[in-house]
Amino acid sequence: MEFFHFLIDILMDEMNPRRNIKEWALDSPMEIKNFNSIPSTLWATNQFRKNWMYNKGSDLADKTDLMEMSLFKCENCGAERRNWQNNPLKLVFVKKHPERQNLANALAQDMGPKTEEDVEFGCESCGKVNADGSAVVQGRAKAWRYQVWLPDFLWINLNRYTSEMEKVNTVFTFPEYGVDLSATFAPDNPPSPHPLPRQQTGPFLYDVYAVIQHGGGSIAHGHYWTIQKNFDKPKNGGSGAGAWHKFNDSVVTPARFSDTQSMNTSAIFLVRQGSYKPVL
Repeated sequence: MEFFHFLIDILMDEMNPRRNIKEWALDSPMEIKNFNSIPSTLWATNQFRKNWMYNKGSDLADKTDLMEMSLFKCENCGAERRNWQNNPLKLVFVKKHPERQNLANALAQDMGPKTEEDVEFGCESCGKVNADGSAVVQGRAKAWRYQVWLPDFLWINLNRYTSEMEKVNTVFTFPEYGVDLSATFAPDNPPSPHPLPRQQTGPFLYDVYAVIQHGGGSIAHGHYWTIQKNFDKPKNGGSGAGAWHKFNDSVVTPARFSDTQSMNTSAIFLVRQGSYKPVL
């Protein structure tokens, strides 16, 4: 998977006609002043992304980048602060228990209203402020994590390895069609004053078209292969490009969707419904 990350970074850079433009210099005071002052969370995200993407013109980034947001609410005065993160794929740290987990449920535990926690916090509204405008951490806040921009093509990396580099053999289950990620997305509250793009408008239903699997007991050794279908090609009775196949180096063999439900699955590739025309 490390090579896949490296390859994606290179492709995004090579396909970016604006890569020589200096990156946007974001600091905490700018984020607080310019974007936290916008009442609507989703519209603030929309404006943040426009600034973030101004030197990123790759079609690959436009189709695959997702945005996550941390929301903090000061326990003293109730003031809120949002912090945004832009990622080319969704990273999930795999837990040992339970040994079988539903993918959508696991993602809802990582993103959405169920992520509420109590954290240390520095509030610009009621606390002390540093010379650069950032807050001194001296209070507490409730915190949540949400998806705020979901792309047409979503790549999920299952980090199966412990700090000792041992493999976690949890099995993730998911349907071939209609993986629902709506529960991970931030509510439009207060409502956006402007129409929102598709990436911020639910329902967020995805279909699975590929997985990467790894055989081996640790990250130090083993072998990778892919199980994949071409979602915009016909199955032709189960043997066409639209049917599932296993790609193991130079060997290609027929496969079934059930083969994706394995402790060896290390990455899951999904395409959002409505972004392509299904072919039977």
